[in-house]
Amino acid sequence: MERKKLYNAYEQHEGYNCFGCASGNEHGLRCEFYEEGEYITCHWMPRPEFQGFFHVLHGGIQATLMDEIACWNVFAKVKSAGVTVELTTKYRTTVYSDRGEIFLRSRIVEQSTRLAKMHVELFNADGTLGSEADVVYRIFPDPQILTAICTHLIRGNRTTPECFKWYALAVKEDLKIAQLFEYYMMTVDDKYLDRQFPKSVLLYFRHGNTLEYKKAAVLYANLINCEEESSELYSAYREQMERFAWMQLENRRINDILHIIYKRCCTERDMTPERIRAVYDICHAYEIKTTVKNMAFVMVIEPDGTISQKVQYSADGVIVYLYNKDARIVWESKDGRHYIDSIPYETMRMFYENRYMEICKKYQEEHEEEERKKEKKELTWDMLREHGLEMADEKEVFKMCSMRLREEGTEEDDFLLALCFELFLKDQYDKQTLSYLAEYYCGSTRNMKKLWHVARDYDITTYKLSERIITQMLFSETMFGEEEIFADYYEGRTYFRLKRAYLAYVSREYVVNGRQVKGCIFVIIANEYRKEEDLPDICKIALLKYYSSREVHQELEPMLREFLREMCEKQLYFSFYLKYPENWLREVQLYDKTMIEYHAKPGSKVAISYQIRKGESDNMNYQEEILLPAYEDTYIKSFILFGDESLRYYFTETNKDKVTVTEKSDYKPREVRPIGKFGRLNDMTSLKNEALAIAMKEFATEKQLAEDIFVAY
Repeated sequence: MERKKLYNAYEQHEGYNCFGCASGNEHGLRCEFYEEGEYITCHWMPRPEFQGFFHVLHGGIQATLMDEIACWNVFAKVKSAGVTVELTTKYRTTVYSDRGEIFLRSRIVEQSTRLAKMHVELFNADGTLGSEADVVYRIFPDPQILTAICTHLIRGNRTTPECFKWYALAVKEDLKIAQLFEYYMMTVDDKYLDRQFPKSVLLYFRHGNTLEYKKAAVLYANLINCEEESSELYSAYREQMERFAWMQLENRRINDILHIIYKRCCTERDMTPERIRAVYDICHAYEIKTTVKNMAFVMVIEPDGTISQKVQYSADGVIVYLYNKDARIVWESKDGRHYIDSIPYETMRMFYENRYMEICKKYQEEHEEEERKKEKKELTWDMLREHGLEMADEKEVFKMCSMRLREEGTEEDDFLLALCFELFLKDQYDKQTLSYLAEYYCGSTRNMKKLWHVARDYDITTYKLSERIITQMLFSETMFGEEEIFADYYEGRTYFRLKRAYLAYVSREYVVNGRQVKGCIFVIIANEYRKEEDLPDICKIALLKYYSSREVHQELEPMLREFLREMCEKQLYFSFYLKYPENWLREVQLYDKTMIEYHAKPGSKVAISYQIRKGESDNMNYQEEILLPAYEDTYIKSFILFGDESLRYYFTETNKDKVTVTEKSDYKPREVRPIGKFGRLNDMTSLKNEALAIAMKEFATEKQLAEDIFVAY
């Protein structure tokens, strides 16, 4: 029977600490679950801390184990979540904590629309039945559960095939989840060609996509196979499919799925010289595979003895181009030995269509004479201005550009600049042309970033290029992977307004929107403070957030303490302040505080409803309070809780006509040492009788002395 491990989608979520199944909870059970036919199973090794009587597994732990596996039974078999409404446990015999691995299994015995009943069995290491339970779960039909599962999977960048069923369910339910359709396509089976994708998927990608080419090919091949060419949807896709087909063809990519797309989209009317050469290559592409291990390279030896190709071999096979039937395949092993006929292998032609070979032949005949004439002509700048690169040899043009820059200087010339960049995209460049481009080129952010990385490899000054990239990103508010570019720009003569704008923008993204930011940015912010530059408040808040979860070096302490004092004076509070040392928090009157933080949508009104409870009492009414934003759309509510008190709360967010109410949450106060007024009072709550009376008397005496000595003016 196949045994498949169940994937825990919550493991990637920050703050996840389930007692039953969180692998990172050192005090928990840390269970792992598997699907075996109709059963969900678990093999679990007891630890000494879970015993009741000597060497006997505590009955409560047994019940917890059986409840936990029942929960995962609902996840796996019902494809939903739920809560326990009934747990009936029968303890059959002693379960030992020191005699080896315990085995549990659970199966569904009855299921309705809202309820699922499971029977769970727990066995000793020797196979004897230790305990069993009947567990009833109330099933959550709410699509919020499916939304939560898919959200966690996407945040964890889970693209394994077993995740597809969740994404498919979410698509079927028409749930609005960011990047859902992208992850649906990333996990779909590549053989999904004859069953039409859901309409919502096809409509989502009709204006373009950023999918990896193999998955984009699956999308287009599915559309070609399942959609009428005359349909409106097919027409919407036609242009991007043709553009995609030519791009993959020019990159010499070929597989069974691309074969379908090429046949439909690559027509004679759109052929160019480069595309003709690509078609010719693809028509002679062969996949070669061998079962012999330790092969490193495949070489193609032409009849004249020259090595026309040498390609690194992988276990999935390799593509080579065989233009001559007399060419030979030579294998090179990892130890450098060569083999010809002694290595058995299979070859499969990937793509061969007579009509494409006819196109190649026709093109060759039509352009042969023109190519000969072109070769006879000396290449000039006028010819390049008229015909561009299409009618010239790239290497020759590159030599002309490089020589012109060396001989005539580097004044800005639009035509020369465009020519140099076109050559750059074709991997034709040197230090001379790269320096020229770094000085003057301004194009798309993606192109400028590509140029920046190459120029840095050549140790070329990229200050001006970095400035253009950062300026363009700020203007469009589309930041991606720019931190090291800004760090490069910062090393030069920075324009203070641009520097300040970037640091403020990225700090806001980090604090408000939770963007991950590289550490070099925070080093720069700290350096700006040391240079006595005027920093925006958001930069200081970002620095406080960054170091709240990291070790603080001694030289940074004065700066961070100053920022903390300043922000508190301005009433700019955030919950991460409480991660700082005790003496810092006492200084800003936060040591005895509990902070609850909520992030709302822009333009929302937020209210908190809460009750401060003593013990397990739940008879108190909720108090409601309208909150003002602490910063933009971040809301903070602070409390002072005594040791025997706990907080239960929920938020209500109103945005236009939509009202969102969060689930109720519980918070117990952190431990506070008996320091200061609150600490002393909190400590007294645990005292009784004579000790309490003595402590109260001492407190009253000290309070009176403080009032007499420290007079308020």
